Amino acid sequence: MRGSHLLIAVAFVLAVAVGAIAGYVSVDPVAPQISAAEPTPSTTPPQELTEGDYGPDWPVCRDMSNDPIVRFKACDSLLAKGGMMKAHQSWALNNRGTANLGMSNVDAAMKDFAAASKIDPTNTSPYINLANLARSYGRLADALELSDKAIALRPSEYAYCSRAATLRDLGRAAEGLAAIEAAEKLGPLTDCSKAVRADLFEMRGQKEKALLALADVGEDDKTASRAACQRARLKAEDGKYREAFDLYAEGMRLDPDNNCAARNAATYAPYVMPFDEALSFVKETMRTHPKLRTLNCDLGRIYEMQGEQRQALSAYNTAIEGAPRGSDGGFEGLRDGQPSATGKDRYLEGARQSHGKARPQPGGPRQLRPGAFTGARRCRGTAGAG
Repeated sequence: MRGSHLLIAVAFVLAVAVGAIAGYVSVDPVAPQISAAEPTPSTTPPQELTEGDYGPDWPVCRDMSNDPIVRFKACDSLLAKGGMMKAHQSWALNNRGTANLGMSNVDAAMKDFAAASKIDPTNTSPYINLANLARSYGRLADALELSDKAIALRPSEYAYCSRAATLRDLGRAAEGLAAIEAAEKLGPLTDCSKAVRADLFEMRGQKEKALLALADVGEDDKTASRAACQRARLKAEDGKYREAFDLYAEGMRLDPDNNCAARNAATYAPYVMPFDEALSFVKETMRTHPKLRTLNCDLGRIYEMQGEQRQALSAYNTAIEGAPRGSDGGFEGLRDGQPSATGKDRYLEGARQSHGKARPQPGGPRQLRPGAFTGARRCRGTAGAG
């Protein structure tokens, strides 16, 4: 359903933009996941908008700092009353769309963005938001065309950032950096452009520039937390596990709900601190993140490093048995939340085989890469992934 609505919305807006509707193939996408390097919803209002034109709901609808539910109700009330200028109605529809997106109502958001562009084709924000959605569903040609339409109408940092993010996904780093440079000429960059620029630098192998760009991200704690995870991943790729762990821990502090930070901090803990401290750290992380079943794999790896095979096997088994019903939970051999006999045996045998291999000692050199232990690697799947 979401795929078809996206196709309708994108097709309609492109028809307005370029006068032709392309033939699209239906897809079955998942809801987009926003990272530190993804453009945030564009809500740049027309210049003539003023406070209080339409009563108390007007400033609430305009204020992006409001909770999405509060903002949705205000925008919805304004639209229901009617009597708005077309430019204002388009903007209210766009902002109701961003509120819908904040509540994970992707289908409704698409409809609002398409309606906003129909009422006022000169409003660039709906084009940018539809471009970001199209990109999240892998429709990169559509995303690029929509962001370019927004730039042609009224150049803005959000439009250039959306273009740069799409060019990044197309593997066109040089063009993406050129888009960021164009955005920078319009004024100081926001986190959107800084984070996308970091991705583009990384694509070109310029890790130090990527790290510098990410270090400057932090308009809010959640975005700064995601950027810390990206910096940590780059550090870990260079074998700098202590710095990686510290950055993941910083990500946890900035945003306790950041599962990326919690998962990876637990992965690297035994490589940067004595085992008893690592064990305490992982157990505390399990307490604060009870839904992260993969933390049992990290617990198992620490026990395995210490030669506690029985406790390691128990932790691995808990992770496998705890996979969500209806999905594989990240573990091979699982169907409908239940491990197959061969799958379960394979994980446990992997743990047994890796028991007794060379492993780092407390306070000594840390030469093994995270995920080197067979049981943990098979149990966790992507140990250390950012």
